[in-house]
Amino acid sequence: MPYITEIETPKRSLGGLKNNNIRSANGNYSIMYAEDENADTYSSEFINVKGFNLNPGENDVRVVKTAKKDSNALTTNDTDGIKVSHSTPASPYTMFKASNVISKSGYLEVFTNGVRSLNNINNNDAYGTTQNSSNVQITVANATITDYANAYNREADYNKTKNVQLTDDRYLIIWDMKDTGVKNGYYPVMTMIGSDGTRGNNPVFGYLQKTGGTEESGAGPNYPQYAMPQRAEFNGTTGSNEYTEYLIKAPMWDQMGMAVDQGGRYYNVSVYDRDDCAMHLIYDRYAEIQKYNYKTGYGFATGVSLGSNWNYAHGRNNNAIVLESVNYSELQIGRYQYPKLIAKGNSKNNDTPAYIYMSYYDEGTGQIIFRNFQIGKKVTNGTSTTLSSSNGYALDSSNSDNSNLQYAQRINFKENRYDDNLSATDSARPSKTWDAGRLIAIDKSDTSKPSKYFDMAVTSDNRVIIVYYDELSSKLKLAYTGTNVKGEKPSDLNYAKFTISNVDFPEYVGTYVSLAVDSNNHIHISGFDANDSDLYYIYLDSYSSSSIDDKQIIDQFGSVGHWTQVRINTTHTNSPYYNKPVIAYYNSTETGGREAIKLAIAQNTVGQTEAGVDSNGYTTGKWEYMTVPSITPPQGGDPKFQNVCLDFDSSGNPVVGYLGSNLEFGKQRSE
Repeated sequence: MPYITEIETPKRSLGGLKNNNIRSANGNYSIMYAEDENADTYSSEFINVKGFNLNPGENDVRVVKTAKKDSNALTTNDTDGIKVSHSTPASPYTMFKASNVISKSGYLEVFTNGVRSLNNINNNDAYGTTQNSSNVQITVANATITDYANAYNREADYNKTKNVQLTDDRYLIIWDMKDTGVKNGYYPVMTMIGSDGTRGNNPVFGYLQKTGGTEESGAGPNYPQYAMPQRAEFNGTTGSNEYTEYLIKAPMWDQMGMAVDQGGRYYNVSVYDRDDCAMHLIYDRYAEIQKYNYKTGYGFATGVSLGSNWNYAHGRNNNAIVLESVNYSELQIGRYQYPKLIAKGNSKNNDTPAYIYMSYYDEGTGQIIFRNFQIGKKVTNGTSTTLSSSNGYALDSSNSDNSNLQYAQRINFKENRYDDNLSATDSARPSKTWDAGRLIAIDKSDTSKPSKYFDMAVTSDNRVIIVYYDELSSKLKLAYTGTNVKGEKPSDLNYAKFTISNVDFPEYVGTYVSLAVDSNNHIHISGFDANDSDLYYIYLDSYSSSSIDDKQIIDQFGSVGHWTQVRINTTHTNSPYYNKPVIAYYNSTETGGREAIKLAIAQNTVGQTEAGVDSNGYTTGKWEYMTVPSITPPQGGDPKFQNVCLDFDSSGNPVVGYLGSNLEFGKQRSE
């Protein structure tokens, strides 16, 4: 009878993984998918299958959806799963090599002379006649972790990975990874929501490309190399570029944030990072649409005049919104860090606006800053809650979005443009100490010191939540607004005041923090445990909870939990990921290699999850965590990495994205 003792993928340069990383918490194997023999990740000898009596014929290596325990239930005809191309083994038949052109995930089945490998047939807790220390016959019901060593088909690793869930089942998770070709796409953020406002299968990235664009690529005739802040959509099947939007121009940019509203209009924020310049928010399109008038959209710079061929961000009737200067008493490069954006509602709606929420860390003042305002065809005037098409200030009304719908939006925030009595070309410029709309969410004090490790979310009733790592207490803290915030009064210091929760978080847990609020307003937090270098998950039933409802270690092998992002899919009820926390994160033990991206999926639904690692450090299997094979080495050692991006496609399947040598993304192939 054939038997598989080991599966290896030694071709590291093609996305192969080391033996310690190839298996998931539940023992499944991460395999890089190659579409065909012309793919950059293809190898006819990608997979080493080791064991004994391995002498399969041409059609005798297959991937199937279900591991049928009846040894007679599966045959080797062409209708059973997917054929896997493989080499012809030689005596003594202890190994053959297989291709990674495998289009579906599933169980690897091998036949020799019509006899099926035992691996996926046998009971995963087969103890034979083994007895425990009390001279009691060991069964599945009374087995302990130490008893697993006596089960012939258990493959527990008690020492290195401490994964005791491994068995001799051979299930392949096929990862379909795509290279976008965008080199040095710094500070990437990603959404699977397209310009039609619906969730699709093409990822949209916001990022900073320091080499800008070219006139031929669409960046326009005036200084195309300055078009560094960009947004691009990529084909989810091929990875090819669908379009690139060049957002704004200037010679020096830093940081990137992005959101999309329900109408499919995008919001991007970046920082023109030089003396007397500023942070800018772009509503959907700005620089690129100016080229049709032989102009180009340019970031604000005090005292700079480039002539009539430029449309300045602080000018009238455009989609650029200037926020605040990078100067803090004097020039401070890198002042504003890791901006977060959330857009609720539909800015294209005739009757209600989109509510825009923004937060960022100010290194100059040591504060977390919060902003809120409205964009739409009707907005409030900033002092009342009455919507009107005449309130606020007009954005672009001469150009159109990518679907050729003409803009006609307004904003209820004066956004530091100019005195209304002055023309856009007047020599008078806004003060470089702008502070309109700048609300201090979390201040520095003798007892508290917020940090760049923070995240923001908004509940269904518009309560804003910020969770941040406090450097003085070495713990996370949670803050929330005392009222529902709808962007009605952007510059009112009393409108969006934050209350610090009394919840006591674990010590040293919370750098690289991520926050998600699900559709039932439950709170989900992921972060790095700096004390033990583990990935941590924290659950609160509500932002107003007085204590943590659950806290769990998810993964502990190596130094894991940097650059986390936690997401909850509460939309796709038929998805296996429905209502289960999913966390994408970085394994810093593998910095410099291709094995640093990981994904963890709770096996139970929200509020019912259990720890992925027990009190002794052993893997429980309650979270299925795995390594995502990368095409190029992820750049998680660089602060411009920002985070491992995570969202769900149109079927509710998780999609990961990250900064490698190029921007990359991918997901599992279905069964």
